[in-house]
Amino acid sequence: KWVEKKLKFINECLEDSKNKTLVTRSKAEFKNLVENLVEKYSQELNVKVNRIFFRKMKTKWASISPSKNLTVNPIVSRLPESLINYIIYHELTHLIEKSHNSHFWQTISKSFPNYNSLEKELFSYWFIVGKRGSFPK
Repeated sequence: KWVEKKLKFINECLEDSKNKTLVTRSKAEFKNLVENLVEKYSQELNVKVNRIFFRKMKTKWASISPSKNLTVNPIVSRLPESLINYIIYHELTHLIEKSHNSHFWQTISKSFPNYNSLEKELFSYWFIVGKRGSFPK
């Protein structure tokens, strides 16, 4: 049943990915957007990010290290701004709660009550941007 449920989810996302369009942003626009979101959500969550890095990652949109460094996959630049907002908020929430436990999702749901649909949308986008690479030229 678990495998069937996951296959159904994957197939739904694959189908949904056919209707997705990618955004074109310059490297500078994207970096500015991320920096502004980090500043906004750092204040909202009362956390501090040490540094922001942009590096291609094989399986993640972004990550936050124990030393509070945020690494963002450049392919995120191709996503709609609403998803970029969610990704940054999600990672900064890990500065409060490291694991995806109930406290983590409660914190997420305060600003993103629709986080389940955002997670599904991100999965759908992975099918079209996951193999594309880095910043636009």
